[in-house]
Amino acid sequence: MVEKIPWEHELLGHSRFLAQMGLGGVPREETLRSMELLTPEVFPKVREAVR
Repeated sequence: MVEKIPWEHELLGHSRFLAQMGLGGVPREETLRSMELLTPEVFPKVREAVR
């Protein structure tokens, strides 16, 4: 995901990102953990990449 968001930003020039988290068959706890990792792990790397 970290690579895909900046790629889409470069391609489309968007200024917002909307994520829909619904992982069929994945337990709710694992889905919530994935969502929790977006803020400390993914978003800072994306911000740096799109500067």
